[in-house]
Amino acid sequence: MESRIIPEIASLVEWHKYFPNGNFDFLQKEIEFSNIKVLADEWASFSMTLGIISGVLASLIAFYFSGNFTAIIFLPIGILIFILLILLLPFYLKKKRAEEIEIYLPSALRAISLKIDMNTPFEKILKDVSNEGFGELGMEFSKVLREMEILGMESALRNLGNRVDSDFLREASKQLIVEYRSGAKSSALRNLASQISFHQKTLAQEYFSKSALLGIVFIAVSCIVPALFATYVVIGSAVLSLTLTPNDIYFAYLFMFPLLSLGVLVYIREKTPKILAI
Repeated sequence: MESRIIPEIASLVEWHKYFPNGNFDFLQKEIEFSNIKVLADEWASFSMTLGIISGVLASLIAFYFSGNFTAIIFLPIGILIFILLILLLPFYLKKKRAEEIEIYLPSALRAISLKIDMNTPFEKILKDVSNEGFGELGMEFSKVLREMEILGMESALRNLGNRVDSDFLREASKQLIVEYRSGAKSSALRNLASQISFHQKTLAQEYFSKSALLGIVFIAVSCIVPALFATYVVIGSAVLSLTLTPNDIYFAYLFMFPLLSLGVLVYIREKTPKILAI
């Protein structure tokens, strides 16, 4: 993922220089795994700038609807939360990228194994795989072909396993190196493809066993809880002298309940195995 916006925003205020040692090296590997084309210091400054802007806007919106200065008091907490969410985003993106690549890995390995059995030249095999619609994995094989011309085939395949935080892809790159060296027919790639497929099937079964409960939770949050709140407001206003301003009710139905429902939907989406999402 290449973006000129991130360095531009990061250059507005170079926040990383204000921290002891200014060391954000722990982020660099995660950023590389996420395929974000920026340096760790640039990402840190970008996260702090965008986090401060987001935190201020969220506090102003909360203050507008509530009219309560408590929203301003919690401003530093909001800013810190937004900064951490953006700063740690590469940890999430690297996982999603690995899942995206692993979806196509079994099919690609079987295709490579079949072509090896047909005595197809190794370079042509990788070229064919990069053009056969394997998504992000095909793009990675295209990088292998480009690096091969400079570094050689073995180094290019080794880099393939180091660019993505996936144990399956690392194992596949090692096995591809073995296949390239020996040039002999082998069932190792097919066996690895079967292991990955079995792992994906297990994840799908675990998801199906939990999906009914997640559906009930979504119905409760999106329908039952708002209805109970409306009942509470009506009865509380008539019997318990409950004092809720119109802005409080607007905030609940325009922001709080939709955000809760959206949060449940996002959680369900994130728990859905990639193999079922395509």
